[in-house]
Amino acid sequence: HGKRNDLNDILNHHNSTWRYKSVEFHQFINTLRNYNQSHEHKVYLYGCEMQYVKSDADRVQDYLISVGSNFKVHSFEKHLWQSFTDDELSDLYIHLAQLKKLFKNNKPQFIHKSSEKEYSIAFHHVHVMGQFLTAIHQTFEQRKHDLRDIYIAENIEWILYHQEVTSKAMYWAHNA
Repeated sequence: HGKRNDLNDILNHHNSTWRYKSVEFHQFINTLRNYNQSHEHKVYLYGCEMQYVKSDADRVQDYLISVGSNFKVHSFEKHLWQSFTDDELSDLYIHLAQLKKLFKNNKPQFIHKSSEKEYSIAFHHVHVMGQFLTAIHQTFEQRKHDLRDIYIAENIEWILYHQEVTSKAMYWAHNA
């Protein structure tokens, strides 16, 4: 993202999962920071998950504020493995449809007030929120797992497509 610089703030307010709060992860991030300070070709860190989309919703909200939109993005406090009522599902689907329509109808204005790259990143966060909604609608747990795997692969592909041709990537996963 590039604008958030305080690692503790990021881990405490933007990504709350335990696996990123380890000493090893802090060391890894500090190593990347040190590398980036002295190298022309920077290392970027992206998330490709869709089981927690609160940070995606927050980033979309930040983007909309930056382009002067008053649209209020709903908070996505629950994660993929929690249950949702029919009313919650309906509200989230309607909200996502409104959000997608806002982005599509205002694309030229949003790009003019930001950039093509910033718009693309923000709209991808909207897309990830859609992946989340598709997965939570599944009634069989295995389908959620399968969709999660598919969406992670799609998100990695999106990340690679939006980087320089000479970029390299590392995928970091865990086996819960």
